[in-house]
Amino acid sequence: MLAATTAVVVGGGTAAASASAQAPPGAPAPVVDVSALPAPGAITNPASVSESLMNDLLRRGDLGDLQDLTRLGRVEGRGTGSPGLRAPTREYELPATAGVVPVLPESIAYDERSKTYFVASSGDGAVYRGTLDGDRADVFLPGLQLDRPLAFGIETDDRGHLYVLSPVPGQVQVYDIASKRRIATFETGAGGLLNDLVVTPGDDVYVTDSLRPTLFRITREQVDAGRGTVEALPLGPAVQYTATAQINGVFNGGGIVATAENELIVSQINRDKLFRVRTRPDSDQVDVRPIRITGKRFGTPDGMELDGNRLYALDNLGQRLMTLRLNTKRTGAKVLLRTADRTFRTPTGIASTGGRLLVSNSQLFRIPMLPPYTVSNIRIPSND
Repeated sequence: MLAATTAVVVGGGTAAASASAQAPPGAPAPVVDVSALPAPGAITNPASVSESLMNDLLRRGDLGDLQDLTRLGRVEGRGTGSPGLRAPTREYELPATAGVVPVLPESIAYDERSKTYFVASSGDGAVYRGTLDGDRADVFLPGLQLDRPLAFGIETDDRGHLYVLSPVPGQVQVYDIASKRRIATFETGAGGLLNDLVVTPGDDVYVTDSLRPTLFRITREQVDAGRGTVEALPLGPAVQYTATAQINGVFNGGGIVATAENELIVSQINRDKLFRVRTRPDSDQVDVRPIRITGKRFGTPDGMELDGNRLYALDNLGQRLMTLRLNTKRTGAKVLLRTADRTFRTPTGIASTGGRLLVSNSQLFRIPMLPPYTVSNIRIPSND
C-alpha cells in the first residue's frame, strides 16, 4: 500500500512532487487543495506528471508493495482457485513508432462492424488498430500530431465512426473508419484534461474531464453535421474535484458508461467513487447521485465496461479488474470479484468483444516505461 504523503504539482508546464511528513498509521492521505493543480493548459504531458511523482516516491521509499500488490492470476471471490481465468490470456503488442517516445496504451475500443480493436496512445497520440486473431496492432492514425500530441479516450459507434480524445488542446476528433478521414473536430476549451467518452444508444457522445467537474455532450445531429458547440454539463456540487496524495492524484473524472440514453455512470479515479448521472435533452441540468459501493475493496476506478447489471471497472493502481453488480436503480453496487492477471501493467482501458474483455496496459505508473506495450485479451471473470 502507498504510504500517505502529499504531492504537489506546480504550474508553468513543469511537474514536480514535493515530499511532506508521513501521516500517522491509519490516518487518511492528506488532500491537496485543487489550487495546487497546474494552471490551465500547464499539463502538456500527463505521463510526465505520473513519472515525476513515481520517481519521487521511489527516492523516498514510499512505494511499499505497489509493484507486487497482487498474487497474479488469482480471482478474489466465493469458492477457491482461479475460476475467473479458465481460458488463457492472450496479448497483443503495439510497436513503438516514435523512437524513444513510449506508446502507453491508455484506452481501447472494439468495433463490432469490422471486428477490430482500436487503441489510443497517451505517449505520442497515435491510434493503433488490430484484429483478435493477430499478434500485434498496426498504426491506424500517426502520432506526434500538433492537434493530437496525446490520445486518451477512444470509442466507436455502429455507424462507422471513431472518436478520439485529444486532451491537450481539449478536442473530440471524429474519424470515418473506412477512409481514416477526419470528419469533425469539437472543441471543449483550454484548462482541462479530457479522459474518457461513451456513445449512447441514440448516438449522443458524453466526455469526462479529469480537471474540470464537467461532463461534455455532443449530439448525434452535431456529429452528422460535422460541427456544433459542445454543451458543458456541470457535475457539481455533488462531485467535488480535488487533488489527492496518491500517485494518480491529479486524475478526477475517469471512466464512463451509458446505462440508458439519458443515464450514465462516471468514475472519480482519485476519490474511489462512482456516480449515477441523469441528463435531460436540450438542458444543461443533470441529476447526480453517488453510488454506494459494498462488498470487496473498491479502488482507483478508471476504464469501465457495462454488460446488463454487471459493471467492469479497472483498478489501475491495484492492477485488477473489479466486477460489480448494480442494483435496479443504479444507486448501489456490490464488488463481487477482483481479478488480477499476469499481463496487467497499470490497466486503464477496457472493451468487450462479446465473450471476452480487452484491456489496455498504459504503464503510466511503471518506471521505466519500456516495451513491450500491450493489450490483454482475457475471459470475462466469473465465480460460477
